[in-house]
Amino acid sequence: LIDQLQRAHRGSGLRVVGLSIDKKPEDASAYLARKGYTFASAWVTPAIAQSLPKPKGLPVTVVLGRD
Repeated sequence: LIDQLQRAHRGSGLRVVGLSIDKKPEDASAYLARKGYTFASAWVTPAIAQSLPKPKGLPVTVVLGRD
């Protein structure tokens, strides 16, 4: 649904960025390709994970305005 949302509103400037917590970036890439998702995605390295607050559950959605 997130991918569909971005496709529908891309012209209005909506951008989606997924952050993967898979153990290996290859697993995340394979999943995205299998599902046909087009939104940008990055792998959360162990070093980055240490600086982010631990979520109470998954998935987590954060919405930011242009400002």
